[in-house]
Amino acid sequence: MICILILILLQVGHFLGTCKLYQKAGRNIWEAAIPIYSFWVMLKITQRPKWWIILFFVPIIGGMMYPIMLVDFVCCFDKNKIKTIFLVLITFGFYIFYINYFSKKKFIILEKRTETVLSSFLFAIVFSSFVHTYLIQPFIIPTSSMERTLMIGDCIFVSKLHYGLRIPITPIGFPFIHNTIPVMGIPSYINNLRLPYIRFPAITPIRKGDLVVFNFPNDDTHATDRKDHYIKRCVAISGETLEIQARKLKVNGEKEILPKNSEKEYAYIVQTKDQPFNENFLKDQFEITDIQLIENRNNEKFLYQIMLTDTYSKICRKIDNVNSVKKYLYPRRLKELDIFPQNSGWNSDFYGPLYVPKKGDVIHLTKKNIEIYRDIITNYEGHKLKETKNRFVIDGKIVTHYNIEKNYYFMMGDNRNNSFDSRYWGFVPEDHIIGKPILTWLSLSLNIFKWKIRWDRIKTL
Repeated sequence: MICILILILLQVGHFLGTCKLYQKAGRNIWEAAIPIYSFWVMLKITQRPKWWIILFFVPIIGGMMYPIMLVDFVCCFDKNKIKTIFLVLITFGFYIFYINYFSKKKFIILEKRTETVLSSFLFAIVFSSFVHTYLIQPFIIPTSSMERTLMIGDCIFVSKLHYGLRIPITPIGFPFIHNTIPVMGIPSYINNLRLPYIRFPAITPIRKGDLVVFNFPNDDTHATDRKDHYIKRCVAISGETLEIQARKLKVNGEKEILPKNSEKEYAYIVQTKDQPFNENFLKDQFEITDIQLIENRNNEKFLYQIMLTDTYSKICRKIDNVNSVKKYLYPRRLKELDIFPQNSGWNSDFYGPLYVPKKGDVIHLTKKNIEIYRDIITNYEGHKLKETKNRFVIDGKIVTHYNIEKNYYFMMGDNRNNSFDSRYWGFVPEDHIIGKPILTWLSLSLNIFKWKIRWDRIKTL
C-alpha cells in the first residue's frame, strides 16, 4: 500500500511540475497525467530512443533515469542547458515548477539530436550502475578477517549471477552509495518503497568451502539489500551439522578441507627474549598485521598475541629475538559471552555441534533451542513470536513446532581467531546472499610507511 501511494504521489508531482511544458511542446496537458504513457511522450519530445522506457522500470536504474530524463526534457525550453541543470540541482527540482508556471520561454524544436559531453557522462553513469547492480560489483577488503586468503587492500570483483541474481529490494536510491550518504548521515535510499524478494536461477549453488559475499543479517536498521557487505567462507550449508573441537572444524563428521590458494590464520602467543618486536618490520616484510602486546615482564620478556598461518609461525620461530611460539587455544570450559547461541556455553575454539536449518525442516521448539531459532522466526521470516513459561505463540497461535521457510548457511572467516562471523551472530538466510568473488584484480599493501602493489595476489578466486 505504501509503495502504491508513493508511486501515485510521484505521478501527481510529475503532472503538476510538467503539464504546461507538455502543452508548449505541442502535446495535450492530460498526457502528463497518465502513468507510463507520460514517459513515452517525454521520450518522443526529447527525441530519445523509445526503448528507454524499459529502463524506467528497472530497479535502481529507473530511479536514475527519471530525474535524468526530466532534466533533459526541461532543457528543451532553454538554450543555456548548463544554467538550467544547475538551477534544477540547487533547488532540488523545484525550478522545474517555476519553468512550468512562470517562464515564458518556448519549446526549442530539435531538428537533430546531438550528444554532448554531459549526456555521454550520464549514459556512462547509468551503464556502470547497471553493471554494478546486476552483473559484477567491485569491493575492497577492509579487514583482516579473511587472511591470508584475502588480505587488507585486495580489490575483488564479485559476480551477482553465480548464486542467482537478486533483484534489488529497495529500487530507488543514490547510485554507488550503499546505505548512508557520507557526511550527511542520512539513508541513501527510499526505505518505505520495497519490492518482494526475487532471485533468478543460480549458475551454481553455494557449496561448502565457497567464498560468499552477503548482507550482514544481524541488522534491524536497513532493508535486506542495504545491510553492510560481509565476505566469509561458507563452512556449512543447509541441512549440515558442524562442530569445532580444539580449533578443528568438522561438518557431518568430516574434516574441513580448504580449496587451493586458501590459508587459515590462528592466534599464537609469541614471546621475545630481551626486546620488543619491531612491528613495522613484521608488517613490511611479512605483512603480519594482527599484532597485540599482551604482557611486558620488566622490559625483559614481551608476550604478543599474533595471528599467523602455520607457514608464518615457522618463519616466526626462526627470528633471532623470538624465544617461543605457541598456539593459543580457548579452554573448553571458557564461555564466550557473545557467542551464538548465548545459552550454549561454547567458545570459538570449542563450538557445537550445531545443525544448519534448511527449508522445509520442522523444528520442535523448546526452551533450550529457542535461542537458535528466535532470529529465524522473527527477523528473517517475519513472524511475531511471544514466549511464556510453558508455551510459544507465533502470529497469535499456540505452537509446539515451526516450519523453516528458507535455507540458511554458516559462514566463518579464514582468520579463525579474529573474525566476527556466524559463531557470534548465527545463520545467514538465503535472501541475504549477494554473490561469488571471482577475481582479485588489484592488491594494494596499505602499510602507512610503504604502499605497494602486490602483483602475486592478482588472480582468480
